[in-house]
Amino acid sequence: MRTRPAFWFWHRWFGILGGAWLILLAITGCAIAWYDELDGLQNPDLRHAPVVAGEAAPIDAVVASAREALPGFEPNNILLAPEPDRTHWLLGRQTLPDGTARPVQAFVEPGSAQVAGWRESGVISLHRHHVPDLLYGLHTDLLLGEIGIVFVGLLSLAWLFDHFLSLPLASP
Repeated sequence: MRTRPAFWFWHRWFGILGGAWLILLAITGCAIAWYDELDGLQNPDLRHAPVVAGEAAPIDAVVASAREALPGFEPNNILLAPEPDRTHWLLGRQTLPDGTARPVQAFVEPGSAQVAGWRESGVISLHRHHVPDLLYGLHTDLLLGEIGIVFVGLLSLAWLFDHFLSLPLASP
């Protein structure tokens, strides 16, 4: 059978390259499984808030404070603080004066409705504010956007094909 050496060649090299890809997925996957915890440790200025006695500020005040700090900001997802010493996390888009929009995350203290800080989503930077999003993007689309999603999908199909090629290799 002349195809067996070709199957061996494909399976060996795809296994080596696929193994490197799987290591990258495993490391970034572990990091994003603990996204909130790691982000809180790495960015306490964004994720932690002083505990204020009394009731938390109404969500309208939280959104108004974020809009004031980031003109043109419109939140489309609000993650409420899970604990009194954590910030609310507002994810949305900010329309800039030139008409372009950028994805932004704002962090607002629940007690005082003061903006603790913000960061632009999807920025490729090793600054501590951007590392959690960098790992998430690397895990989901290799930081290539839509092209990366298609590439990862095609790579997964090639891996499935590789599994079917390994069946005849396993038999004598």
